[in-house]
Amino acid sequence: MIYTIDGVRYAVHFDNERVVNLFWASAEPGSGMPLNDALDAVARFLPADAVLLENFHVPGAGIHPIALIQLYNSASLAGAFGSDYAASGNFIAYFGTDQQLDYLVTAVDLFVGTPPDRVTHP
Repeated sequence: MIYTIDGVRYAVHFDNERVVNLFWASAEPGSGMPLNDALDAVARFLPADAVLLENFHVPGAGIHPIALIQLYNSASLAGAFGSDYAASGNFIAYFGTDQQLDYLVTAVDLFVGTPPDRVTHP
């Protein structure tokens, strides 16, 4: 489903009335936002007890990585999902970039329950 939050459009995927995925992509090709702005934008959606466990930089063929992936954990998220696929409380924030010198973030994807070694993104 598509939702507009503070003037920004997000695709939101639900499972049993729980948000399991939140996605944003820049509306115009070649546009985006600086990484610090993207990190700030995502912070509003993180559980209050979220702890950043690790950063993964996905190497690209150019100067900059093609993505930053952050692995988080949240005890409150684990409690909300019980024994479901997010019972660990782990969730991932994916920041796709334009792979240019300006290193603009062109896509952001938050999702629960996926180990970092199994992350794929178009």
